[in-house]
Amino acid sequence: MANIGYKIIWKTGKLLLSKQIIKRYNIEHHGKIPDPPFLLVANHTHFLDAFFIMAIVNVPITWVVATGNFHNRLLFPLLKITKMISKQKGRPDISTIKEIFKSLENGNAVGIFPEGSVTWDGEFQKLPKGTDKLLEHVKTPIVAVKVHGGYLTQPRWAEFRRKGKVEIEFRILKPDEVISFIKGSEWDWQGKNMIKFSGKNKAAGLQRIVWFCPKCKSYSTIIPDGEIARCSKCNFELLVDDYGYVNNRSIPELLKQQESLLVEHFNKNKHLDLGKGLLRIRNLIDGKLIKTIKGDILVTKESIKIGNLRLQNSKIKGETTFLRKIFEFMYEDKVMRLFLEKHSLMLYKFFEKLRGEEFVL
Repeated sequence: MANIGYKIIWKTGKLLLSKQIIKRYNIEHHGKIPDPPFLLVANHTHFLDAFFIMAIVNVPITWVVATGNFHNRLLFPLLKITKMISKQKGRPDISTIKEIFKSLENGNAVGIFPEGSVTWDGEFQKLPKGTDKLLEHVKTPIVAVKVHGGYLTQPRWAEFRRKGKVEIEFRILKPDEVISFIKGSEWDWQGKNMIKFSGKNKAAGLQRIVWFCPKCKSYSTIIPDGEIARCSKCNFELLVDDYGYVNNRSIPELLKQQESLLVEHFNKNKHLDLGKGLLRIRNLIDGKLIKTIKGDILVTKESIKIGNLRLQNSKIKGETTFLRKIFEFMYEDKVMRLFLEKHSLMLYKFFEKLRGEEFVL
C-alpha cells in the first residue's frame, strides 16, 4: 500500500483541493475505477492532468515523474516523501520499469503518461519504444484514462488559463486496447462539441509555436497583444478565438506550416539565431549540477553554440522539451537543459528535421 507520508498528504489534498479543482476546471467524468493495485495510463493534455485525475480517483496514485522535477529544490522533498517514480526523458529506463512493477506488487495504484510530455498541439504524441511490451507484462488491471479539454483550457504554449470544460473518461481495458482508447485529437473532440474556452490575453505565448510570420515569412517577429498576435514587420494579425483556433485554423495546421517555414529558413540561412539563453549541465546518474552557462545561442547543421561552448549535434541524444521553456537532451554522460524563452519547441523540431535529413548542405 501507499506509504504513510503520502497517505497523509493525499488525504489532506483530497479534502482541501479536490472540489475546488473540479469546480475551477469544470471537470466532468464517467467510468469506474477498481481498487488498487492497478496501472493507470492516460493521455497528457495539460500540466495539471495528474491533479485532474487525483481529484476524482479515491485512492493515492504513485506517478511516474520526469527526472527534471526531482532537480527542483521545492518539489524534491515532496516527491521523495510521496515516493514518486523518476523517469529520465528521452531514453529507455529499466530502473523506472522495475520501480513500476515493484510498486504494483506492493498493492499501489501507479499512474503513467506514456507520451512523456504534455502535447504542444493537442494531438496524441509518438510513444517511446517498448510501451506496448510494458503493458503486456502488467498483471494488475489497467485503467485507461482519456482527457479532453485539458489542452484547450491552457495550451502548452499559452501563458494564461481559459474557462471551458474538461472531460475525463475511465475504462478498464486489456493491454492491447489501452493506447487506441487514449489516443485521440483534441481537435476532433472540439470539432464535434465546439465548446467555448474564454479568457483574456489568449494570444500570450503564441510566439512559442509561431516562429515565422505566415504572411511575410519573417523570423521571430510575432508579438502577442491580448487575443491578437501581430508581425512587427508586415502587421499580419493572428487571432486566437474562444474555441482555440487561430485565424480559423487548428494548432496542428498552424504548426505544419511553421515547420515548413523552418526548413525553408534554415536551408536559406544555414543557421538559427536563438538569442540569449541559459544552459545547465548535470550528471546523468545523480543529477548533480556541474555548470551553468549563459550566452547567445547559434544553431548550425553541425553544432549548437552557447556562449563559448560548442556542442556537436552528432553527440546530442534523447532530445525532448520540458515545461514551456526548456529544451533537454543528453550529451555524452551529461544531461543538458537549455532554457529558452520562446524557441524550445522550434529547437526540438529542428532536430526532428535534421534527423530526417530535410536540410540541404
